[in-house]
Amino acid sequence: MRPESIRESDHGRLSSVHRAAFFKDDMDILVAPRAGGSVLHVRSASRVGRWDLGVNGRRVRRLLRAVERQIER
Repeated sequence: MRPESIRESDHGRLSSVHRAAFFKDDMDILVAPRAGGSVLHVRSASRVGRWDLGVNGRRVRRLLRAVERQIER
């Protein structure tokens, strides 16, 4: 998951642009505080077309696995 660019806001939001072949995809991550912890909201979407061959779903699953590994440490 090597993003082409990353934008971070001071409100727990992170936006990145990923390249899949010659298409660009956007990924947005929001960490929302909740009582006793937080909730992670993740969205990855293609900028063009209706079908991405599962690239965005795999990208989200890889991110969530990485987060789980960090939590388990």
